[in-house]
Amino acid sequence: MSKIKKILTFIPVIAFFLIFSMALYMYFEQQNVLNKEIRSNIRYIATEMSGRTYVRMRTYEQVLKGIKGLYVSNGNKVPRKEFLRYASQLELEKNLSGLQAVGFSSYVTNDKLNAHAEIASREGYPSYFFRSDKVKPGYIIVDIMYPDDEENRRVYGYDLTSG
Repeated sequence: MSKIKKILTFIPVIAFFLIFSMALYMYFEQQNVLNKEIRSNIRYIATEMSGRTYVRMRTYEQVLKGIKGLYVSNGNKVPRKEFLRYASQLELEKNLSGLQAVGFSSYVTNDKLNAHAEIASREGYPSYFFRSDKVKPGYIIVDIMYPDDEENRRVYGYDLTSG
């Protein structure tokens, strides 16, 4: 009988380890299921964001192509007021929330900087002035931005090739 008593004393220990092992197995299996679900959700969100970003970039591209078409169809000479009228018709604030501005820049040679600033002044921008960090043969200068607000007017005359 003493052998049976010894065996019976180990049954609770064996049962404990068996139940503990099953609990650990179930815990790790649940973690695997949760990790798979999280990875699947992350993949879905990344795919969704990628698709939205692609559509947004295509929309921006179409806006830029429209502005290019405006300039090409007018011999690369579009008065600021006409550009602003065109851009306002696009209703960018309504259709492309988050778009800060759309604009146009011109290549201006060093010898034509003063004439360029005079044209801007005649078109209603008396505070227009040229800004660059160095003297070069030519500059790419921000001419006009839409919306034509105080924040965007600060970049008029800025050389985009400045460092």
